[in-house]
Amino acid sequence: MDTYTRTYFVDPPASAWQAMQARFSCRSGRRERVRQTYYDTFDWRLYRVGATLCVVPEGRRYRLLWQPVDGRQGSFVISEAVPGFVWDLPLGLVRDALAPIVEMRRLQPVVQVDLRRAALRVLDHQEKTIVRLVQETGTAARPTADTPRHAMAPVLLVIPIKGYDAALAEVVTFAESELGLRPVPAGVLERGLAAIGQRPDDPAGAESPVVPHGRADQAVRQILAALLETLRRNEPGVRQDIDTEFLHDLRVAARRGRALLGQVKQVLPATAAATLRQELSWLGQVTGPTRDLDVHLLKMPDYAASLPAHLAADLAPLGEFLRAHRRQERATLIAALDSPRYHALLVAWQALADPSPPADTALANAGRPIVVVASEHVWRAYRRVRRRERDLGATPKATALHRLRIDCKKLRYLMQFFHDLYPREEITAVIQPLKRLQDNLGEINDLQVQRARLQEMAGQMVAEQRASAATLMAMGRLVDHLELRQMAARRRLSKCLDGFTTAGNRARFRRLLKDGGRAIA
Repeated sequence: MDTYTRTYFVDPPASAWQAMQARFSCRSGRRERVRQTYYDTFDWRLYRVGATLCVVPEGRRYRLLWQPVDGRQGSFVISEAVPGFVWDLPLGLVRDALAPIVEMRRLQPVVQVDLRRAALRVLDHQEKTIVRLVQETGTAARPTADTPRHAMAPVLLVIPIKGYDAALAEVVTFAESELGLRPVPAGVLERGLAAIGQRPDDPAGAESPVVPHGRADQAVRQILAALLETLRRNEPGVRQDIDTEFLHDLRVAARRGRALLGQVKQVLPATAAATLRQELSWLGQVTGPTRDLDVHLLKMPDYAASLPAHLAADLAPLGEFLRAHRRQERATLIAALDSPRYHALLVAWQALADPSPPADTALANAGRPIVVVASEHVWRAYRRVRRRERDLGATPKATALHRLRIDCKKLRYLMQFFHDLYPREEITAVIQPLKRLQDNLGEINDLQVQRARLQEMAGQMVAEQRASAATLMAMGRLVDHLELRQMAARRRLSKCLDGFTTAGNRARFRRLLKDGGRAIA
């Protein structure tokens, strides 16, 4: 028999407890009460991989309990403070495990549970403990002040003891066959979330599936509505400055909306679409400086690691410069979000996302099946990327690579918007090589931008008397290092281009977009 802990719903809990004591030789064990708070990121990165981070107060310190993805024995660390960012945690196994999952996102409390546990030991004829039983009841609350507590479903835990498989099987059979207990597939976190009505598995801003035979205008409005919801969900995090990814995700939603409006024509009223697209461009401009500074601050550990140890400390004034300028740019950003112009942008976006457009529209593509319209536009975007690629030449200039990168991004956005219209394996097969090419082009561009910006910032730091000769020397070494990385990325470009332009990939694009669109329609 599989020797893992079984958890069962018991309601009322006392009846199952008494039945176990009547059926088996038992001895009462320890009773305890514990308060623990579960943490995760805004986008539920731990939950999505099946991991948990639980925080238990211990006097003036905190015990951070980490349960990994694969169900193995967890780890813990004692911390002087509650979790914030991964880099604030003590060095060790917990920090190492969290870092690649959480990355730059802030850990936030998602549910607080108060548990009451009573233990019962099942004994054999020699009075050795052969199975442990734990009755668990409790309440859960949202981790904010003065929120009501909600009762959690009471459960019974059947915990195996190594070497007593037969005893475990007997207890489990009695619980399920005689008492009719139902196994619970959820742990404490899931039961706590259920008690407060929280559903973490609802992805923020996820588009509903687009129906192939639906009207094109309704499908595009549906996507615009999902993007607007994503922007709105991230705006509070931007205003509160919880972590950098709120601004990033808000910008991506705006950029994707602008791409959709610019790519799919004759579906929405032209004047309204053009106006909103212009306003989304403005939003990108007013949020850009803060995001650029965020990127540099996030890269500071990598910048320091790329330099010899004796030079890494000389970059400290760069970090101070970035933080000071970020405070200034954030003030400008928040003023833009508070402005009538931003409010008008949201109103205009909502109007174009209205799910009930007029049925008698004269727009050429509005009433056509979305799969036909989408296939035509994605195919056109794909052909534009191919023309850009063929015009690169043996030693492509930075401007040509930039234009290709932008066109690849637009193509990928379109394919992501309408991926539900095509067979999953087919659309995935063409998106993957495009993503590799786009990532490579993005790396080349990002490294070029970082180099130029660092050189610009060196001049600003001198003008503001923030840079010593040692700092300027360290920044110069850093620029040289980024240039070497950019050269390496350029060397990988041909391989990424070859992967995207293979005969097989070209055939898949044609089959999917030219032939497939007509077949589905």
